[in-house]
Amino acid sequence: MVRIFIVLCGGTICTSVEEMGNDRVRVISEGAGTLLQKNFYDANPELKGEVTFDCSKNFKILSENMTIEKWNLLIDFFREKETKLKGYDGIIIAHGTDTLAYSSAMFSLLLKSLLVPVFFVSSNAPLSNDNANGNENFRAAVNCIRSRITPGVYTVYKNPSSGRMFLHLASRLKQCRNYEEDFYSEGAVDITCLPAEQYADLYKDLKQSGLKSDGRDDFTVKLSGEWHLKDCVLRIDPYVGLRYDCFDYSKFKAVLHGSYHSGTVCVTDSFKDDESKKDISGSIMYMLDKCKNGPDVFLFPVGKNGEIYASAKELADSDGGRIKYLYGTTVEMAYAKLLLAYSMNIENIEAFMDREFCLEMAYSRLN
Repeated sequence: MVRIFIVLCGGTICTSVEEMGNDRVRVISEGAGTLLQKNFYDANPELKGEVTFDCSKNFKILSENMTIEKWNLLIDFFREKETKLKGYDGIIIAHGTDTLAYSSAMFSLLLKSLLVPVFFVSSNAPLSNDNANGNENFRAAVNCIRSRITPGVYTVYKNPSSGRMFLHLASRLKQCRNYEEDFYSEGAVDITCLPAEQYADLYKDLKQSGLKSDGRDDFTVKLSGEWHLKDCVLRIDPYVGLRYDCFDYSKFKAVLHGSYHSGTVCVTDSFKDDESKKDISGSIMYMLDKCKNGPDVFLFPVGKNGEIYASAKELADSDGGRIKYLYGTTVEMAYAKLLLAYSMNIENIEAFMDREFCLEMAYSRLN
């Protein structure tokens, strides 16, 4: 007998459609867990005596409404149930797609300690919709657990555009692109036509397909303790017109600053040659000046080899060691690890990030 525990976070996979005036509205359904199981058994009646399910309460969180406080509710739930959950053959977490990559990253760090396979599953439409992929995603997760796949934290998802089912390491999942419903990750394995009996060794294939310097999947945070996540990391993405004087940096312990695709950010003072129009609030150097007494600043992603732009050299030459350069992970995982590190008051943040993040303290190619 295979025993699986279902955690109902919410999201589209836990919704039904209701008529509200002239609108058809997706709302969290009280019977989501029952429907998941019914649809599974209807499609696989031969497994009724082989697979059993238990369900958590429904957290009723549309994933776009996920917050750090709600993450803490889920952390408390897993902390309280940790011993019990280790007695199951696997865990399936029903979660919405909008913030799936962020929750996958965060809980890939927290749930490895359970030492059982954990799967995030989502749906692109309510399960009653004939075009929904949620039932298939759920079934694929069950089959992975039935096959005794290596314990780890995974996401399984069928991309609607191709009809292909992919198994991802949750730690590597990337956000779905705008106007699309597909998910991608480095090293994802296509399991569309793969026999279920071959699922057991997939973890090794996933691991070997990662970056050679990739240590991010080997890190685990213990659930035990009294700690909770704190809203202490500010994330900034560059865009034309970004003004660094709009942020109150004193509210945060760290800033995770994104870069353009070539690893660059704006470093030049506006109207530098015309003192009457000088405005430096659009330069990252303005932010660094405001953060000189904290918070810590991390730049991600940066390029690792080859030629660089003059702007990158200018920043590396003048940042005064105030920027920690990150390479070799996803932005979702970078955010999750920084949030954990600063929430848990890790004493040596730089060593912690260096060991797990391939942290570059400066562009080594410039030295």
